[in-house]
Amino acid sequence: MEFDFSIVYDSDSEEFDGLDMYYGSKSLQGLSEAISIATHGIVNKAYISRSTARKGIKIDFKTSFIGSFKQRFKVIFNSDRSVANIHDLTAKSYIELLQYTIGQVVGDNWEINRRTALKNFEKMYFSEDITHRLTTSLLDAHLPVKYQGYKATLYAAQTPIATFDQNTLSYLEEEITNPEPEELTIGISRFNARTGTGRLVEEYNGESFSFVPSHPFSKRQKGVLARSLHGMTQGNFVALKAEVNRVTLNNGATKFFILHKAELI
Repeated sequence: MEFDFSIVYDSDSEEFDGLDMYYGSKSLQGLSEAISIATHGIVNKAYISRSTARKGIKIDFKTSFIGSFKQRFKVIFNSDRSVANIHDLTAKSYIELLQYTIGQVVGDNWEINRRTALKNFEKMYFSEDITHRLTTSLLDAHLPVKYQGYKATLYAAQTPIATFDQNTLSYLEEEITNPEPEELTIGISRFNARTGTGRLVEEYNGESFSFVPSHPFSKRQKGVLARSLHGMTQGNFVALKAEVNRVTLNNGATKFFILHKAELI
């Protein structure tokens, strides 16, 4: 099974004067890494940190076009397991989850709407590990934006699913860590006990933010976080008193949290 993609580099503010080969090749490499790692997580329900570790998936160039630089490529599922998994997931849910995953990294908050996509995402407890890992890959994908003033649009077939521009570049590059720790009352809405990453909310239906551990969590600490998560899945807000450092953008908006510790209230 194959999916057709393309990425188009052009400019809204200046005349397009060709894609620099170095920035362009690094951009395509970063995009390949991002799609490989995200796709492997979505389809095989497992996290990999290196694109070369993907299984049952390959990404090939297709014929390029002349004009505003457009590179076509395809994602190919080439093992019985990956083909069966993508059939179960459905093509539209795969694209929706890929769009959501890339959006989480660059600050575009897409929603997951399809039932099969939501069901699959519930099993992706490692999704925050993917989004934090993809930051470096998508920074590379933004090199023509940063150094040539261009924008890049990623298409699945003919449908745009992500745009890389100055706004998304700023989101990727801006990280201000408040040195003063805060105490928050939180609940855990997602959690990967292996790595300690996840998402937290300050009220049951509130906006969720990703968090990373400040240090490897103890078994006891993981148990506390897992208890709050279990309560949330049962419809109960199991509150924790947490110590965090807030990481923000230049405008003060919260990007994610660094979690030091959390205790049941």
